[in-house]
Amino acid sequence: MNYPSDTPFIASTARFEQPANYPRNLWWFAARSEEVGPDKPLGLWLLDEPVVLYRKSDGGVVALDNRCPHRWAPLSEGKVQGDNIVCPYHGFKFNPRGVCVEIPSQDAIPSRAKVDPYPVIEQDGLIWIWMGSAELAESQPIPVDTSWLSDPAWSYVHGFTTVDANYQLLKENILDLTHIPHVHAASIGAADWTNPPKVEVSDTTVTYRQEFPAVALPAVYGIPTGLGMDTPAERSNWGTSYSPAAHRGFVEIRNPNPKEGERDKWLFSVMHLTTPESPTRFRYQWFMGWDIALSDEYLEAMRVNVPKGYAEDKFILEKVQEMISRDPRHLNHPEIIVQADQAAIQSRRKLAALLEKENQ
Repeated sequence: MNYPSDTPFIASTARFEQPANYPRNLWWFAARSEEVGPDKPLGLWLLDEPVVLYRKSDGGVVALDNRCPHRWAPLSEGKVQGDNIVCPYHGFKFNPRGVCVEIPSQDAIPSRAKVDPYPVIEQDGLIWIWMGSAELAESQPIPVDTSWLSDPAWSYVHGFTTVDANYQLLKENILDLTHIPHVHAASIGAADWTNPPKVEVSDTTVTYRQEFPAVALPAVYGIPTGLGMDTPAERSNWGTSYSPAAHRGFVEIRNPNPKEGERDKWLFSVMHLTTPESPTRFRYQWFMGWDIALSDEYLEAMRVNVPKGYAEDKFILEKVQEMISRDPRHLNHPEIIVQADQAAIQSRRKLAALLEKENQ
């Protein structure tokens, strides 16, 4: 089910049924490397499908359909034997290609005793999965640069949550940061996000850019840079939606009057990885960091405090989704589009084009 690129994706008639508005022919984030150990498989729901991840004897990651074709038991509740995974119900054994290689109760193996395999890529501590046409996977790169996660010059924290809302709500939320003074007044405290940013569009990306004059910084920027909350500093803020699966934002902080030997600018970055479980629930993995060394004490404070900001996003997005799902008016009360929505509208158009291409 598609929706027009120039109209709200929530538009519908009568009681609303959320469309499965996620392309399959792209790389989606599946899990962090540390979540897939050498022994216990990991079961996930991704794009409405059950998936199991496990590691072979050489450490490589395998992704298979998580439903045994015999009696539909989840393979993720089974065990790994060498390069294979064993169903917990009747012991059917499947190799990394998803082919059944052993049935304990008989010698003959039916030709249909197999499960779908999925291409995976593991790099920089992240596992990505391709759930569309497998022959297209090799020609497509991971949508976002993740090398900073392995760069010792960067200090960062990460977190994960599930959100009971359509994932596109989050995509549009992080493309319109004029919500910050209202949703994040307690956590971020940046009250000057009031003007619509400039928007740039390429064949595959949507980027917003905003410049801020020198003002006193909120604590989230002032403390890690060492400028404090009294020194006026200039900021540049930009963020790019690289695909429905990945977004990365930046804030460059500039000290307008650095003393000799002092650092004159700092780069803050946040990466958002969204993977739908269903039309009204998505997995949300985020990373937030600085291109400087931060003390263990400050990083621990970030681990405690940063999730509070993401909880604020989760709260408002789930409330919006509740209104979308339960209010039957929809087309009678369409969204009002304002200037700050331009990046989000462009994101909708990119998504609509990807869905249309797959449906041809």
